[in-house]
Amino acid sequence: MYSGASIIIGPLFTARLLSNLRLHYGFSAILAAVNIAMLLTKYKETLPQSERKPINWLACNPFSFIKLFTYSRTMTTLVLAIGFQSIGEPRFAIDICSTIWRAVHNVPTQRMGNLPAVFGICERSGGRLGLLPRL
Repeated sequence: MYSGASIIIGPLFTARLLSNLRLHYGFSAILAAVNIAMLLTKYKETLPQSERKPINWLACNPFSFIKLFTYSRTMTTLVLAIGFQSIGEPRFAIDICSTIWRAVHNVPTQRMGNLPAVFGICERSGGRLGLLPRL
C-alpha cells in the first residue's frame, strides 16, 4: 500500500508545491527514501539465513543480454520484438516526454507531474482489478 501511494502522491505533491525542478526531484528522492525505509521496516525476509546464497557479482553483468542474440535466429527475433515493444512503455517514456513538454511546448512543471501520477493510479488500479474474481 505504501509503495502504491508514493507512486501516486509523490509526483502530484511535488509538482503542485515545487516549481523549481531541482527541488522537485530532490523532494521526490526524499519521498522515495521514506518509501524504502517503510518497506524495510514493514517487510521481513522470509528465507532462513541457512538457505541464503551469496551474490555472484560477475553474474550481474548489465550486458549479459547480448548473448541472447547468439542462440538462434528465432531468439534474436523475439529479443528484438520485445525490445521494440518496450520503447513506448510509459515508465520509460515519462522522462523523455517531460523534457520535450518543457523544452518544446513550455508545459509548466505543475502539469508535468500529472503524467506519472496518472500512470501510478493506473498501475495501482490494474493491480486491484487483477484481484477481482473472474467472470
